[in-house]
Amino acid sequence: MKSNLSTRVCGRVLAHALLTGCALTTLTIASAHARPNAATPAGAPRAAGSIAGTVSQVGSGEYLDGASVSIPALDLSTVVDRTGRFTLLGVPAGTHEVLVRYVGYPDARRTVTVADAAVTLDVAMTTVVGAAAGEGAGEGAGEGAEIVVSGSRPIAESEAAALQIQRTSPSLVSVIASDSIGRLPDQNVAQAVSRLPGVGVQRDQGQARYITLRGAPINWTTLSIDGINVVSPEGRDARFDSIPSAIASQIIVRKAVTPDMTGETIAGNVDIITRSAFDYPGMKVQAKGGLGHVELGKKTEYEGSLVISDRIDTGIGEFGIVSSASLYRRGMVTDNFETDFEAVKEDKRPGYETRNWARETENKLYRLTRKNYSLSTRLDWRPAPGHKLFAETIYSAFEDHELRNNYIFDLDDQQSRTPTGSAACTVNARPASGTTGYADVCTGNTPLLGTVYGVDLNSNFTVREYKQSVFTNTIGGDHELGEWKVAWRGNFTRSIDDRSQPAQLNYDSPSFGTNGANAANRLTVGYDLTDPQLAKVQLYRTIRNADGTLSRGAQVTSIEDFPRTLSRLRSLKAQDVTEAYTAKLDISREASLFGASTVFAAGIRYDDRTKTANEYLLELTTAAQFAAAGIPTAYSAIATTGGFQGEIPLGYTFQY
Repeated sequence: MKSNLSTRVCGRVLAHALLTGCALTTLTIASAHARPNAATPAGAPRAAGSIAGTVSQVGSGEYLDGASVSIPALDLSTVVDRTGRFTLLGVPAGTHEVLVRYVGYPDARRTVTVADAAVTLDVAMTTVVGAAAGEGAGEGAGEGAEIVVSGSRPIAESEAAALQIQRTSPSLVSVIASDSIGRLPDQNVAQAVSRLPGVGVQRDQGQARYITLRGAPINWTTLSIDGINVVSPEGRDARFDSIPSAIASQIIVRKAVTPDMTGETIAGNVDIITRSAFDYPGMKVQAKGGLGHVELGKKTEYEGSLVISDRIDTGIGEFGIVSSASLYRRGMVTDNFETDFEAVKEDKRPGYETRNWARETENKLYRLTRKNYSLSTRLDWRPAPGHKLFAETIYSAFEDHELRNNYIFDLDDQQSRTPTGSAACTVNARPASGTTGYADVCTGNTPLLGTVYGVDLNSNFTVREYKQSVFTNTIGGDHELGEWKVAWRGNFTRSIDDRSQPAQLNYDSPSFGTNGANAANRLTVGYDLTDPQLAKVQLYRTIRNADGTLSRGAQVTSIEDFPRTLSRLRSLKAQDVTEAYTAKLDISREASLFGASTVFAAGIRYDDRTKTANEYLLELTTAAQFAAAGIPTAYSAIATTGGFQGEIPLGYTFQY
């Protein structure tokens, strides 16, 4: 059978339509330090003076993103941006003390004289107590010499940066920040975010994949890159393991929904802030490599990343460019067992009320190669103070190449033959004629220990070639127009979810036959399920006696010795493609309202998304179809040499 499915869904949202339109057209007011300002009476025009500059670390020159800069006497404050810059507006003429604070550093105080014009103030903070107090802090340190101590503390710097951003945020957020050389400790975004409070993860093959906030469903959390929502290849279920942490400078988890978020954000948002060349004071080269050994299956994993960044000052402004690449690869083997239990209606012997029998026991034996890689480039241009333009492109992909063997011992295949007597019985190891011993206490079987004869063996082999990719491109600008700030973004994103299964082959044992006439071509299974940590099976040949009863033959260790025939072949090619266009404009103005520093913000957003789903399925189920396609029906035709790569005691051998 051949079939194909192609669907196309288009969606267009103007200003988030009814979902968030009201929130976006409403002015957002954030007010702090509402104590009346004696220097600026309510209703008075704002002073024209300003203080602008940078905050960095002594020695390294690294910018201290999120540092707090304030004039306490005037109740004026602001926060340093990711490029180390800050601006205090509305500063009246006169001499003022400026206070700079950052987690892990002593407060830095500077005295500044302001006229009716902009004043530049660059502050280099140090961990030396007393040296940050002012220009004279070094006096008396021994013949007037100033002693400055600086050191590299990657983990401490990362934590300090995260805490500082959380401390100065107007809403509820948690932050993961890279250290001074741009490193994050985990391979993907989901693993990195799992360290934060109030964040849960769902895992696949031991690796974090989905993120939940405060216990909410996974599709209530949205993913964005630099403030632009990115459509996940899986749609509403945002996949975070497909985004390497190597592209991130910060990961901000917003746990409270605010008016600038899209309507599909219900629990919160995870915003990945990518690197900019202006994050660093000059040229930056960062490389990271790792190698590991996976004990189960004796496999190898490795990862590597490279970031190159530089700034170039020209006659038309300053340019910055940063490029990054990352690769992660892991080989792994999965071996496990699963047993399903059921109440059997035919079991009516005394005590049946408390008995649940193993319907089937199964071994899943998988081999998997997982890859995650990314490429990104960002170009920034600062043509004049207060103005910045940028263009960015990011490609990220996640691949699973998986080979799945699973063996299902179908113990209840002949359940309908189970004797239905209700009286107590004398134990006889040989089951009644035409029955298999399943759920039959008269054979001495119990739900956890016993023997079933003439069992159907389902052997399944699947090849999965999954790939999810995100290709996102953004242009934007940030502009300071006096007391107004304008930020605009334009984005195109293509997400692809390729869930193809090139081959799925199902093999079954020969039929049981009338009263077990073909049972000798099936296996007998001795099961021991008394240890909940290990389901044990032993395989035997099945003997059909002259009276139609079944008994156990010689033990067999190779599962290949039992005949199996191809019963179904499926080949699926499936790919979902989502293309999204986004435009976003945000405007804000800092002002004084009732003597308090206040920010008014408003914005508008446009989204246009199109999703196309294509599926092509080939399915063959009859011997005639297999013959016409030239497909051999014996399992030996696809088996490869080599032993079991896992460690769980199977009780038998097999070929992948």
